[in-house]
Amino acid sequence: MSTMSKQFWEDWEWEVKNHHTLVKKYPNKWIAVINKKVIVANNEE
Repeated sequence: MSTMSKQFWEDWEWEVKNHHTLVKKYPNKWIAVINKKVIVANNEE
């Protein structure tokens, strides 16, 4: 049984569906998604 919340999986699914657009908008960045919104983007380093 998964310990991840329903919101985690909804945000994960949203990121997967929007991955191509997010990679273009945030090249070479880590992103954090909450409630289907990017809340932070930072360099990979």
